[in-house]
Amino acid sequence: MKQTVRSFSIGLMAATLMLSIFYWVEPREMSGKTPQLSENDMISKLKSDGYHIFTEAQLENVKNEAKATQETTKKTDTPEKRPGKVTFSIASGMSSTEISQMLADAGLIDDVEAFDEYMRNQELSRYIQIGEYEVPKGMTIEQTADIITSK
Repeated sequence: MKQTVRSFSIGLMAATLMLSIFYWVEPREMSGKTPQLSENDMISKLKSDGYHIFTEAQLENVKNEAKATQETTKKTDTPEKRPGKVTFSIASGMSSTEISQMLADAGLIDDVEAFDEYMRNQELSRYIQIGEYEVPKGMTIEQTADIITSK
């Protein structure tokens, strides 16, 4: 047993000695000292790697252009409020999916699945009221659901 402990401690001391030698003898190479690049060298290196380099003013211009484009896209993508109202009836026994399809056919909602999922997630399907409804066009899914679930 004594021999085993001595062998183990000699192994630990040898490993420590080797690691210490590598640490103290080669610190300059292991420290990762690389030559410092000038600002122009960095820019040319980044450009050659496919990066775009902007000054603060150029970056602000790009951000402003992107924001303007986004606002223009938002204005053209939003559906126009369609004037007028649509009248429809919900009969007894109609499922939420059938009602969603009927609303889409009437032009009140754009996405049948989104409306049906909203009704399920909000647990509104069981509160749908039977009857006849007159709903203005251009309402959101939430507004339409609110109308048919509370008469």
